[in-house]
Amino acid sequence: MITLILGGNKSGKSDLGLDMLARSRQPGRIMVTGKALDAGFREQINRHRKNRSKGLEVVETDRCLTADLKRFSRAPGCILIDSLDFWLYQVPAGEREKEVEALDDLLRNWKSPDLMFVSCELGLGPLPASAETRRFCRELGELHLRLARKSEMVYMAVAGCPLCVKNGRDPGESGKQRIFSSPSGENF
Repeated sequence: MITLILGGNKSGKSDLGLDMLARSRQPGRIMVTGKALDAGFREQINRHRKNRSKGLEVVETDRCLTADLKRFSRAPGCILIDSLDFWLYQVPAGEREKEVEALDDLLRNWKSPDLMFVSCELGLGPLPASAETRRFCRELGELHLRLARKSEMVYMAVAGCPLCVKNGRDPGESGKQRIFSSPSGENF
């Protein structure tokens, strides 16, 4: 099973992911993508470390997320990946499409272990001024759409409260996941 957990900055999405991992049938490991690039982010990473269970295996990954997931494709337990936004940010702009395709290919026929992806939902605020930031927001949004189609569960963390956005697989027309419908009935 694949689960996607989205939310804004400091929305409680990582805490939700850790809680779900702890309650999973067979807790496994967390793959972390964050690298401390400044003192503030280093403090945030240290807070996350303190909130994790002592016996939880932590795998630090970077832009090699797909290869690292392949390594654990037959391992027991659930894998929590925190976070997709930082992973994508680390991939150079010209290589993002290729890396997203590789992850998409890997997940297309993923059987086990269960995966939970945490990511920051960026498209809820004003349109960014810079072309580079707009491009990143579009790329991350497309990654979220692809992953939501493959996910059985999608949650949105808002002010520490988990909102269930999707529960179960509903293959819409042509086998594509129906994310939502417009008032006119058009599927997106």
